Amino acid sequence: MSETKSLLLGCGHDRKKRVALSTNPEWVGRLVTLDMNPRAEPDILWDLEKLPLPFADNEFDVAVCYGLLMSL
Repeated sequence: MSETKSLLLGCGHDRKKRVALSTNPEWVGRLVTLDMNPRAEPDILWDLEKLPLPFADNEFDVAVCYGLLMSL
């Protein structure tokens, strides 16, 4: 089985896992962070209003966003 890969959208400076379905409150496997603010030091610097996103289909096992504001 391959390593779990998670995407945290709009990560800011916080890398904490807020929802855990098990007793482990830490990220399992590889965590990739994305934010449009370079001061957050994300793995991927990207504005989510720019489409398409820079990922292949089915690249992540989990995608998480805890607090993100976008204009439509």
